[in-house]
Order: sequence, then structure tokens, then C-alpha cells
Amino acid sequence: MYDKSQLNMKKIIFLLICLLSNIAANCQNYIPMPLTNNTIWYGTYFNINGTCGCNASMQYTVVGDSVVNSLNYKLITGGYGFCSCGTTVSSTQGLVREDTLAKKIYIIPLGINTEQVLYDFAQNVGDSVNSILTDGCNSIIQSIDSILIFGVYHKKFNITECGQGTSFIEGIGNTEGFLSFTYSFEFGGNLSCVFQNDTLIFGSANNCLLGINKSEVKNEVFVTPNPVQNLCSINASISLINPHLKLYNITGVMLLNLNSSINNTFTLDLSEIEAGIYFVEVSDHQQKILTKVVKSH
Repeated sequence: MYDKSQLNMKKIIFLLICLLSNIAANCQNYIPMPLTNNTIWYGTYFNINGTCGCNASMQYTVVGDSVVNSLNYKLITGGYGFCSCGTTVSSTQGLVREDTLAKKIYIIPLGINTEQVLYDFAQNVGDSVNSILTDGCNSIIQSIDSILIFGVYHKKFNITECGQGTSFIEGIGNTEGFLSFTYSFEFGGNLSCVFQNDTLIFGSANNCLLGINKSEVKNEVFVTPNPVQNLCSINASISLINPHLKLYNITGVMLLNLNSSINNTFTLDLSEIEAGIYFVEVSDHQQKILTKVVKSH
């Protein structure tokens, strides 16, 4: 039998453990954004526009450096690729910097030239969202929790806006797209994955085969070498009749179209192509095979 003092002590210890657990969660180390050159956010986008629905790929890429008023920025460019409607939806560029002490990311949208808050990870539950990505439609931080990404816990700020929801993740950004708006009436995005220096840091690599039916992606086309700097060989391990090859960028734009091969092997010259991730389609009149090629510096 325990006396009352022992029971009270147990309650106190239990309450202390709960309090320390909450403090530990709130004091979780801040995880900065991966604002290094060649970091790429990939995703998908939809838009309902009358009778012409649009399904497109989405990509934002850190492409360079800039200095404004003695502050260092990264240039991020990207947007939504081509649609089923056959038109380009959007292109976005901005200069982005991070204040890790304040836990804020700022952006100077090109053409506006005024710095604004892109992400504020110092906010609390119940705060109005402090971000250029909202449209002021009663955007509130509904809750804050954590998400485990490759063995590391990232804070996740769950947002409601006009009855809809999205999340801002420390070290990743908006789950609708790094520079995508949070409110999506008849349009919206979905962040599929993030690569930093060709290393997957969020999502699934398979989800990055944007606009491509995953069932079509097979290990029957081999790229040597891969990654490639200039020349590479594309070889199909199955028999194809008069095959031809097409090279697409991540937004689905065709860059090359070849119809000359020797024994189902193509020689691809990427010397004039920018570094990044591309998709190769090898096909004949009966079948189509897809694979990924990485162009290095």
C-alpha cells in the first residue's frame, strides 16, 4: 500500500515528465531550408478551367546567387509545366534568403522588388499565417506537430484557409509546392519530392516521374554513364523495330527527338543541355519504355 504522499509524488513526477516532453517538442532544433544551388522541388498541379482541365508538372529550382542591400539571396525559378490543354500555366521567380535565428524565409518576387515573408516558422497555434503564399482568406495555424523525414523530425505547421488545409514543413516548405499559394479554389498543387544535390530529402523518387504513368517505367532501358556530363549511350534490352528516342525535361517539354540507332542503341549528346534530371522515352510502333537520366555539371 502507498500512502498519500507517495501517490502525490508519483503524480508530480508524471506531470513533470509531461511538461518536459512538451518543452522538448517545442524546443526541437530548427531545420533550415535547403537553399543550395540545384535544390529542386518537384510536384504536380491541377486546374479546373471550364471544359479544359489542366494537369501539369511543377518544379522549383535554386539556380544561382544574388546580393541585395548587402544581404545574400538565392534565385529560385520554376512554376507549372505544360498542361493537357497544351499551354504553359505559370512561371515564378524570386530572390530568397533565410534568417535562421528568426526562423523566417524571405522573398523578393521579381518585378515587385520588395522583400516579403515567405515562411515564418516562429509562429504559434492560433496565429494568422505570416506568408505571401496566403491570400488573407482567414489563414490560421490550426496545429503544430512533427513529421519524420528520413530519420529526422521536422516541425509541421498545419494551416486552414477558407475551410481548406495545407501544411508548411520546416526544411521543406509548402506541401502544395515551394512557391505555391495555400488556397486552391479550382486549382492546387501537391509536393511530390525534394532533391538536394541529387539526393532525395523528401518524398519518394518514384513520385518525381511527373506526368508519366509509373506502370510504363521499366528497367529495360539502360543509360551509360548515368549521371552523364556530355555523351551517353541509351540501350534497350528488348527488341524494338525502327525505334526512336525522345528526351523530355521534368516539365514535359521535348528537347530531343532521334530516330537513328545501331542495334537498339542510341548515342545521346547532352553537352548543350543544362544540369538536371531528364526523362528518356524509347519506343517503336508497339511499345514505349521510359527511364531517367541525370545530367551533371
